[in-house]
Amino acid sequence: MKVVTVAENSAKIHRVGRRRVLIGLGIVAVTGVAGGIWWWVTPHYPLVYQGHTGGVNGVAWSPDSMRLASASDDGTVQICAALNGRQLLTYTGHFLRVNGVAWSPQRTRIASGGNDLTVQVWNATDGGNAVSYKGHTGPIKAVAWSPDGSRLASASADHTVRIWNVTTGQLLMSYHGHTDIVSSVAWSPDGSRLASASADRTVQVWMVDSGEVLLTHREAVSAVNTVGWSPDGTRLASGSTDQTVQIWNASTGEKILRYGGNTGAVAMLAWSPDGKNIASAHNTVLTPANSTVQIWNAANRMELLRYQGHTGLINAVAWAPDGKYISSASDDDTVQIWASVK
Repeated sequence: MKVVTVAENSAKIHRVGRRRVLIGLGIVAVTGVAGGIWWWVTPHYPLVYQGHTGGVNGVAWSPDSMRLASASDDGTVQICAALNGRQLLTYTGHFLRVNGVAWSPQRTRIASGGNDLTVQVWNATDGGNAVSYKGHTGPIKAVAWSPDGSRLASASADHTVRIWNVTTGQLLMSYHGHTDIVSSVAWSPDGSRLASASADRTVQVWMVDSGEVLLTHREAVSAVNTVGWSPDGTRLASGSTDQTVQIWNASTGEKILRYGGNTGAVAMLAWSPDGKNIASAHNTVLTPANSTVQIWNAANRMELLRYQGHTGLINAVAWAPDGKYISSASDDDTVQIWASVK
């Protein structure tokens, strides 16, 4: 195994054999595959956004990949330009920690949820026209727009998932299938199903209109922190405190593969837009600076890139819709943007 250290503020990708490791900002990169070494420089990345004064819990790209929204312990949601990190907007509608943030498919609105027990929807350009949805009795952990932008799902520490009509604010559905904190929720690409991940060690797949449970995927030993649909809707990936990501058939529940096992609890994952790769955030609680985002092939588990740029636990990871960049958010108060694999 080879350890490579590079100078402060440089940004390079190190390729050894078929693996690539992005290194910069004083990062130490570890590689372990023999073969030719290729180096090249990406002048503007990694880009570090430092607008927050508290840990950053959520991050979301605009559909055009030009802007990033980030949710923080400091009670704000901030929007920055992805190309240069320039702060564009600070939304202050919440009065406690904000945990989840999501951009509407139409690019015009943002949804956010936090410890003030509200889901808020507001204008992505100026923060105006804010509407609050109330009903949860515990902190909101995650929010997700339906593919057509007409509905919003919110996952909460009150063990429920709620679905809202975005136009009217009407509560359409309360799902009570979980017995512990619901940490993540994701819509199927066709908008007919939701998958929810919980500290009760299950991922549950259910019909949006009826709440009928279609599948319950149970983890053996630990909480499930994150869940995501593949872009084609055929697979689900879930990440757990047991340090693994599991991919399984979204229709049958049959397990397809398992990734990880010794690199830290999985806080969040994101599929690449083409469905070929997954980025997963792995946290080492005792040594937060060793936490990493790992990109790997969803068909064969081959690790393609490992990013180690944060000095705190990594709470969120998101893939830009154009597939070119990945963003990660951390307890170190930063959002970092860096080049993905090609």
